[in-house]
Amino acid sequence: MLDRSDKNHRQIKRFLEEFRGRMLTTWPVLAEACHFLPERTQIRFLRWAAAGGWEMVELRETALAEIADWKEKYRDLPMDLADASLLWVAEQTGIMDILMIDLRDFSAYRLRTGKGARPHSVAGSINHATRLGRAVQNSGDTFLLCQVLSGHDL
Repeated sequence: MLDRSDKNHRQIKRFLEEFRGRMLTTWPVLAEACHFLPERTQIRFLRWAAAGGWEMVELRETALAEIADWKEKYRDLPMDLADASLLWVAEQTGIMDILMIDLRDFSAYRLRTGKGARPHSVAGSINHATRLGRAVQNSGDTFLLCQVLSGHDL
């Protein structure tokens, strides 16, 4: 357990215990998560990720112009690099489901096709996180991962 004092600790712990789908993320998301963790926790977090906690999607150089376009378009929110990298992956893969704690900005973001990502919060009630975990377990869905694990169970 990484941060038992975090208000979302129990919900995320329960979700991860029941999760059976795939989680994909990007280097910017990993870097942002590490930014919020104490050094000793970063080490455990990185070992967990390296042991298959999630799959890392590589960003190609060609992604940078698209990421810059999204950041410019949503600069009033603003959009950070981690969020923009996940939109790029969503556009490339068609995976529109994104796990996160805070849904505020992601509900406004749109791909170039006009489609919006489908943000899912694992915060809130334990029952919601448990239902989401079971739905994923039953369907074998793939989710993009955005900061869900910052400071949480590994």
